[in-house]
Amino acid sequence: MKLENKFKYEAVRRATIAEKFIPVFMGSAYKYKVIVELP
Repeated sequence: MKLENKFKYEAVRRATIAEKFIPVFMGSAYKYKVIVELP
């Protein structure tokens, strides 16, 4: 892990634990399977 990546990882971790923000990871699904709409 590069040094700057380690700092980014730790910053996201600390902010998530402190509930400052919620990380959202984007992905894809084949033919829109396993996609659930949020209310």
